[in-house]
Amino acid sequence: MREKSWKLIVISALIVLALIVSGCTQLGIGGTEEPTEEALTAPMDVNPVVNATGEVVPELWTVLSFSESGTLIELNIEEGDSVQAGDVIARLDDAELQAALDEAEANLVAAEANLAKTQAGPTEEEIEAARQSVNAANARVAAAVSRRDALYNEVTPQEITAAEQRVRDAANFLVQSQGQLSDIEQFDPYWCKNYDAELGQECPAGFWPAYQDRVDVAQLDLAAAQAYLETLQDGPEQSRVDVENARIYAASTSVMVAQAQLDLLLAQPFPEEIMVAEAKVEQAQAGIDSVQAKIDKLTLTAPFAGTVTDVPVDASEFVGAGQVIAKIGDLEGLQVETTDLSEIDVARIAVGSTANVEFDALPEEGTTGVVTRINPKSDEGAGVNYTVIIELDNLPENLRWGMTAFVDIDVVE
Repeated sequence: MREKSWKLIVISALIVLALIVSGCTQLGIGGTEEPTEEALTAPMDVNPVVNATGEVVPELWTVLSFSESGTLIELNIEEGDSVQAGDVIARLDDAELQAALDEAEANLVAAEANLAKTQAGPTEEEIEAARQSVNAANARVAAAVSRRDALYNEVTPQEITAAEQRVRDAANFLVQSQGQLSDIEQFDPYWCKNYDAELGQECPAGFWPAYQDRVDVAQLDLAAAQAYLETLQDGPEQSRVDVENARIYAASTSVMVAQAQLDLLLAQPFPEEIMVAEAKVEQAQAGIDSVQAKIDKLTLTAPFAGTVTDVPVDASEFVGAGQVIAKIGDLEGLQVETTDLSEIDVARIAVGSTANVEFDALPEEGTTGVVTRINPKSDEGAGVNYTVIIELDNLPENLRWGMTAFVDIDVVE
């Protein structure tokens, strides 16, 4: 095919040379005829194809690498292996991240359990226990009130009647004793002295003084009976009443606290608490997703079905971020990419232009193709060249990725 191209160039040059000679003859140079107007304005023939060199590449291929650095603990491919999309190519050590994932999953379980408990509200057992606390507090109030009231009920009407009777009896005894003493004093006041003088003796012991003592005792007894009656009539001591009132206040406070706790349980679940619990679940799930995303970066998978063509690393090797782990391509869909198509030639072709393709390694197995893409920007490097993709109509049996191709692309008229 390349020889045919050169033959076309030589033929074209000869035609141009013949036209020049013919023109010279018509102008009188070497002849007598002048050139006609049609001859002067007729366009010159140009090459109907453009020539370029290219490389055989798969329609779909990629270079695989990790975005993180680490030690290869798994390498599942060798050169020439076929892989399917999603197959694990290699894996980096992820022990620390797996531990972090376990912790994050445990946090999620706890958060979900708390959310479920919050949404369910208090259990019947918790509500019943709160009710029992209220009842117990009320019972303590009743007991304290009962003790305080008992202080006032300690004195019965019968006891007061008896005390009043004792006062009357003591008063009667005093009057009687005073009367007896008065009767004695009506005797000769000197009787006792005369008795002493005549007999030379003193008054008999306990005679007059005994009656005086009896009056004194009766007065004391009356005073005691009156004091006792007043005590019964005044009621309990204030200090004892104050103690019981304090107990009543403390028990009443316990009732209010217990009732508030019961009301709080009955009002649950609160929407605000549910929102907080839900937020904690979302936070826990985000923690799992974050760790899992890091773990996923340590696993390299095949993005599509193809053939492994290069594996420049070994298992257990430490690899850096971006280091090539493997190259994979779909060898069922080979195409040609041009490498030296100039800006002048690229302007003469278009998507859809047909092409003849020959291969340096397979001189007898040429094929045809169609231009399917023209890069809109020139390639970087020496000169101004554009990459053009040519889809091959047939693939020679021994065609390989990387082989050199020569293409003749038909120009657009």
